[in-house]
Amino acid sequence: MEQQLHKSFIPKQSLARPRTVGGGGGFLIFISAAILIISILGWLGAHAYVAHLENTVRDLQQDIAEAKISLEPATLTTFQILDSRLTMAEQLLDNHITLTPLFKTIEQLTVQGVRYNNFSFQNRETTMDVKMSGQARQLSLVALQAAAFGDEPRILNPIFSNLQLDPAGQVNFDVTFSVDHELLSFIGASTF
Repeated sequence: MEQQLHKSFIPKQSLARPRTVGGGGGFLIFISAAILIISILGWLGAHAYVAHLENTVRDLQQDIAEAKISLEPATLTTFQILDSRLTMAEQLLDNHITLTPLFKTIEQLTVQGVRYNNFSFQNRETTMDVKMSGQARQLSLVALQAAAFGDEPRILNPIFSNLQLDPAGQVNFDVTFSVDHELLSFIGASTF
C-alpha cells in the first residue's frame, strides 16, 4: 500500500526559538517584595507603638484622677500654707543683712593706736551708709587709717572729717563710707 505523503509548506514545529524572561526581572521582583514586606512591618510597628502610647496616657490619666481624689482639701490647705511660709522665709533671708563681716573687716583694717567709740548706719536701696566716730593717738595714725580704708575695695568713698585735738592730745575724728548690700547679704556673708 502506498503511503500517502503529505506535503505542506507549513512546518509542524516552530522555527523561532522560545522566549525566556531575562534574569534581571527576578531581582526587581525580589527588591519590590522586600520593600513591601518592610513597609508592612514598619506600619504594624508604628501602629503597635501608637496603641502602647495611648494605653500609657490612659493609665497616667487614671493615676492622676485617683491622686486628685486621694488628696483631701485639708492636706492641700496645709501644703499651701507651708508653701507661703517657705516663700516668706526665703524672702526674709534674701533681704536680711548681717554686719559681722563688716565688723571683721573694720577690725582687720584698724591701725594700732586708733579706736572707734560710735557706730551708726543707714540702709539705702543698694548700699548701706556707715558713720563712725573715733579717736587716734596721733594725726599720722588717722592718715594711715584713711589710707587703709581707701585701699579696701569693699569700702566705698571713705571720708574722714571733724579732726579735732582734745585736751589729752588725742585726735578725734569722724569717718563715713558706704558698703554694697551684696557684701552684707546674709547668704553671701562668708565672702566679705
